[in-house]
Amino acid sequence: MVTSSRWRFACLPAVSLVALALCTMSGVRGALAAWPSSPGIGGIAVCDTAGNQEEFRLLPDGVGGVFCFWADIRTGFEEARLKRFNAAGESPGWPEQGLQVADRTIAVGNMTLAPNGPGAIVVTWLSSVDFKLRAQCFDSTGAALWTPGGVVMAVSVVDLNNTVAVFPDGSKVYAGIGDSVNGTRIVAIRQRADGSLAWPAPIVLREFFQPVYEPRICSISDSTVAITWTDGRTGTPGIYGQCLDLEGNTRWAAGGKRLLPTPATQGRLAPNGVGGLSGCYFYFGDDATYGDLRLFNVGADGEPFRGWPSDGLPYANEPDRGPGGIGVVTFTDVPGEVLLSWRDTFDSTNGIFRVQRFDTTATPVWPDRGRAAFQLALPNRGVQGSPDGEGGFALCVFGGSPTYDLYGQYVGPDGSAKWPQSLVPVCTAAGVQDRGTYTSQLVAPDSSGGAFYCWVDYRNAATSPDLYIQHVNADGTLGGVVTATNASAISASFIQGCAEVRWHASVDPGVVFTVQRQPDGGEWVAIGSPTDEGDELWAVRDCAVERGARYAYRLQWSQDGELRHSAAISLAIPLQPEFAFSAPWPNPVRDRITFDYSLSARSEVRVSVLDLSGRLMSVVESGVRDAGEHRLTWRPARESGESLEPGCYWVQFEAERERRSRQIVVVQ
Repeated sequence: MVTSSRWRFACLPAVSLVALALCTMSGVRGALAAWPSSPGIGGIAVCDTAGNQEEFRLLPDGVGGVFCFWADIRTGFEEARLKRFNAAGESPGWPEQGLQVADRTIAVGNMTLAPNGPGAIVVTWLSSVDFKLRAQCFDSTGAALWTPGGVVMAVSVVDLNNTVAVFPDGSKVYAGIGDSVNGTRIVAIRQRADGSLAWPAPIVLREFFQPVYEPRICSISDSTVAITWTDGRTGTPGIYGQCLDLEGNTRWAAGGKRLLPTPATQGRLAPNGVGGLSGCYFYFGDDATYGDLRLFNVGADGEPFRGWPSDGLPYANEPDRGPGGIGVVTFTDVPGEVLLSWRDTFDSTNGIFRVQRFDTTATPVWPDRGRAAFQLALPNRGVQGSPDGEGGFALCVFGGSPTYDLYGQYVGPDGSAKWPQSLVPVCTAAGVQDRGTYTSQLVAPDSSGGAFYCWVDYRNAATSPDLYIQHVNADGTLGGVVTATNASAISASFIQGCAEVRWHASVDPGVVFTVQRQPDGGEWVAIGSPTDEGDELWAVRDCAVERGARYAYRLQWSQDGELRHSAAISLAIPLQPEFAFSAPWPNPVRDRITFDYSLSARSEVRVSVLDLSGRLMSVVESGVRDAGEHRLTWRPARESGESLEPGCYWVQFEAERERRSRQIVVVQ
């Protein structure tokens, strides 16, 4: 146990995220610019060239930066383009108008972004030339890491609906509408972290003669995923779902489980903490003007959870219709409970943003129409929200005539507004700020209480929309450099028969933290006592693990009288020694760095360090090593013994006729 009065995490593992982020800033220790501090400036241009830029996706990188992926029409063809902004709002090394990922795309419904381990991102797009769904992995500098042209994942997938589920092993599962006649097939695709396909062909979840649309996907555990869709099958239309594991085995009824009895649209999904799925959809069958919200909450078997009705729960019979109607549906701190947010126009022309919590029996917890997080005092065009993974969510509000400005707010798990103003002005620059034609994601929480906002902007020409982006800090202010999240400060690896959990923290008296472990399906329990390894590094060894088992680990600490947790990370204990080269740690490195690797068989091993041009700086390890887990520690120095200059370097691991590389940063 460690105590501290003012405690901060430095953003280490995924450690190479920090390394790569620093490598793309203006020098490792140089001064940084900052995000604009005034909404009148109107953010930073993502792309302001001629042509239309309207559909986009956002993904924070975990170390203060953010990726933006968009559909671009500047040449007569729809292109897919990508750009990354670091914590200071800069994009060093990236083309000013974005990196062209593909020059012939069908972007609507098929552009996704997903993290792919330290410092890398996977993008998908559908080619308009051969109708093949492709994926490519890029690092933080914009370098493509997979085969030129991208990895082909499927042929003629009509619609992915811009969603993907990511798992601790780095694999991803996509849900889409397949290529059968009239779009009647729901398929699932699983891709490994190296880009290869884990399943030989897309798994067909449903294939009938009636149309399906709006596929949605949500991971509900470290090894299972739930997929829902709107289904028009004769006699029993509605919202259907299927649960499958990472081996491709389905868990619910063949053809899908009926979750709601009526076709609906604009769904939101969330894990419910009991191995099942909760969700909310718009339904207009009873009220064509306003519609209502229909909720469901099912357990791991797909059956309604405890007291939830089998035909769903109608609620909020006059939400705003359209993309702004549902903010989010998310989990709470009580397993099996559901939190719903929406823009309510029942008793206000402009709308009130409300939040309601439902217990495990589907009973509303808060009286009347739920808690009013804030009232919209200006004419607006709806609210859009994104969950932060901790029960809260960031919101995006577009003003109506005559200003057409952009505003934001952050709502906590208790339904209260976190930022001091009713709405924080994000962009009040001249021209119209809009949400675009197809984009449904306009705001992305940064995991530290702030959020990134992106929008379609008409300041340059009324008929040529451009893209702009802005960051809002955790206190609701604009400007400065984004603080990296503490969620990526913890890492775990298996070495010498034990699991080892590591993190980096500045420690002063006052804050108490421990490490907790959870086996699959088990309870969280505290383990061991942290060991101070020096240089603000901490570790706990957990030797009470079993071969072949999977465990989750997290940090718990008490700060300002509040109990907090880091994001949980998963560690699979191999049955037998496997070939692997873990992320170096700590990274960035000042004095010493540790390399962990594992061999499946006795092999010749070579670990070397090269600069970014490929010149050899040092050989860290060379010789024959036995099968099993190994560790070595290195102080950054050349072969001559001189210390390495601050900067970015590659660590190259060669063994068993394979080669793996990791990037590190050396700082003073």
